Amino acid sequence: MRKILIGIVILLVALVAAAFVGPQFIPGDALKAQIAAQVHAATGRDLIIDGDLSFTLLPVPGVKVSDVRVSNIKGAQADNMVRLKSAQAVVALGPLITGDIEIQRVVLVDPVFELEQLADGVNNWTFAPPQTSVDEGGGDSGTANASGGLGSSIQLNDLVVRGGTVIFRSPDITERI
Repeated sequence: MRKILIGIVILLVALVAAAFVGPQFIPGDALKAQIAAQVHAATGRDLIIDGDLSFTLLPVPGVKVSDVRVSNIKGAQADNMVRLKSAQAVVALGPLITGDIEIQRVVLVDPVFELEQLADGVNNWTFAPPQTSVDEGGGDSGTANASGGLGSSIQLNDLVVRGGTVIFRSPDITERI
């Protein structure tokens, strides 16, 4: 009986250690390109992550990213619609098991949002996936499905913005908040 208890304790210690150390082996650089591709497929915008991308499992699952940009539409004054010094998201573990995503908290640090409405009425805060085209053989040219295959629901409980700026531009006005 004592050997079984020792075995269980060793197993639990190994699992906890793996939960702390395991996320360090997730290749953040390799995932940046995959994440950027999914964002482009869903929004038609480029996502650029120039900083670090890291994951945690314990004490709570989460992701942290730094130096992030989201490209703007053609014709806009600014190159990027969004710039972030860093962002961190904490996810509830229980709902992940059922395929749902419950984001407990998102913290944005020093975001800059440049919202713009062009003279023709087009705005940069309306996102649309890129149009798919049919190749000569009748098949899809390869644009990904915008649904992304996420769980059945996504819930955001808390959004914290530390610092930050919102700039609104139209042909007649520019406002900075």
